Amino acid sequence: GLAAGVAAAVALSQLLAGLLFQVSPLDPATFILVPVLLLMVAALACYAPARRATRTDPIEALRYE
Repeated sequence: GLAAGVAAAVALSQLLAGLLFQVSPLDPATFILVPVLLLMVAALACYAPARRATRTDPIEALRYE
């Protein structure tokens, strides 16, 4: 998903070039920092529930259902 989003952003960047002020449409810092930030946020969002799930006893969880 991340690769497809970056590819689409590169393809559509020329459409938004008129709206940018003192920034090139293919600014390397933006195309590197934003996907890395989104990847870190997604990893953190997955880590918290996974960490909590590893602390749960499987037998107790099945018994609760």
